[in-house]
Amino acid sequence: MTRISALAALCILLPVSSASVAGQVTQKDQIEKPKIFRDTYAVVTETDLNCSFFILPESPELRIVAAQGGEERILLSDGDSFWTRLPRGGAAQAGQLWAIVEVVATTPVSRRESGLASVAYRRGRARVLSVEKDRFLSCIEKACGPVTTGCFLIPWQERPPVMGKDLGIGGSFQTGKALTGRFIFFDNELQQIGSGNWALVDIGRENGLRLGQQLTVFSQPEKDKPARAVANVVVIDVGRTTATVKVLSCRDALRIGDLIQVREPGPIY
Repeated sequence: MTRISALAALCILLPVSSASVAGQVTQKDQIEKPKIFRDTYAVVTETDLNCSFFILPESPELRIVAAQGGEERILLSDGDSFWTRLPRGGAAQAGQLWAIVEVVATTPVSRRESGLASVAYRRGRARVLSVEKDRFLSCIEKACGPVTTGCFLIPWQERPPVMGKDLGIGGSFQTGKALTGRFIFFDNELQQIGSGNWALVDIGRENGLRLGQQLTVFSQPEKDKPARAVANVVVIDVGRTTATVKVLSCRDALRIGDLIQVREPGPIY
């Protein structure tokens, strides 16, 4: 084949190759389509439900005492087994599931009340393998953070992810007309957060809050100026007077003390 004919053949092939690449790019763009433009997706994921932080209402009786066959070990991971002492009158059974939680900090429960509450992280899930007279052996099935001796155990609660759509940022602040709360705690004591981060708010089940509800966040750095909508969050865990939310979208950094208002009823679980 001459050099000229070879170049001609190449020119003929180029449009096909370009079309093929264009098709691949289009397919990739469809796969990586931003969540906010999708019809529905998991606005509350398994990670949100099983690995986030929350207010621990009271100190649990059960805790990890020691690793099986290695009492000197402190840090545990998936597949490791550990012993837990049973309190007087306590009981456990093989196959039972427990959530592993770690108390990490204290924070004001509400700006309207005095007093502090314990902030705890869900660190994973463990299943009881065997039960003896005054203790039981469990295996860590799935860890989502550091599991150490001293962590507490609370009953496991199976909750499905919540499907929905980010409703976006909008609306104006409704003075005295909508359920209103504030941010009281950020992950790792951060000073400000953005999309994807978790936060604690000072309203909860007693205020009518439910899992899956979406709320608008308002910033009001100056009291003599109106509050401005800056973010949209979704409820991922509900306590009696507090709740954990995840930031779905935001147009500015969020800070402790920012206001939140409920924007839709949301599903009830």
